[in-house]
Amino acid sequence: LYVMICMFVYLVSWVVFIFYFAGKLHNEAIGHIIFHVATLSLPVTVSTLLGLDFGNTNRVMIKNLQDINRLSEEKQQILSSQNETLENQVAERTAELSSKNRELEIEAALERVRSRTMAMQHSNELADASLLLFEQMKKLGLNYWTSGFCIWRKDGSNLVENWMNFGPEGGALPPLLLPYLEDEGHRGIYEDSLRGEFLYAQKFEGEALEKHYNLMMATSSARLVFQKAKEAGFIPPPVQWKYAAIFKQGYLLFVATEPLPNISNIAQRFATV
Repeated sequence: LYVMICMFVYLVSWVVFIFYFAGKLHNEAIGHIIFHVATLSLPVTVSTLLGLDFGNTNRVMIKNLQDINRLSEEKQQILSSQNETLENQVAERTAELSSKNRELEIEAALERVRSRTMAMQHSNELADASLLLFEQMKKLGLNYWTSGFCIWRKDGSNLVENWMNFGPEGGALPPLLLPYLEDEGHRGIYEDSLRGEFLYAQKFEGEALEKHYNLMMATSSARLVFQKAKEAGFIPPPVQWKYAAIFKQGYLLFVATEPLPNISNIAQRFATV
């Protein structure tokens, strides 16, 4: 619109000036004005065109810049979303592989204990089996004090035969016969077995733990063992967490000095070997 107005002014001014120059107009002042208007209309028109073109170019550049910024933000969002998705996939895959590796470790440990127990010919071989159990459970990351096999006597004596092991450094204890109905911990395990439970867990300390050791010291099979252990500097932990994985003939017993929240599933699987 501005260009058309300027062009119109330019044409009209030059037409009027031509009429003046041809002697059609006799007012000299108006002739000068028309001459200057006609003369200036061309550069004004060109300046207007350049200004409009620059304005259009500037608007296009601003729009393109806005589009670029918008596309850049969208690209960043897409990349961020893709990175998050990739990170989640990597985390899921890593957890899956870690779980599979853990399962392979457990299966390998189970097979070692299973092979040893199936090869046993006599009950006194439970000492070696208890050491293997101790080592394999330790390799699986379970930190406890002692573990072993406990077998119920089927002769009506209400005794449980304990084959406990303290690992390569502490060694295996001789088999201990304990009256399980008189001891709170062993009685609790026996009662759980009657109810069809497969895992027993209980914390012992103070008077309850003292009664347990007094009962053990009252039995002839344990008195000599614990007397020698006491002379060697053996000191039972003042607080103990006892876990038992129950099977048909008895149970696996684990004694820890701190809670073992992850022992349940693994202990029950070892009890089935």
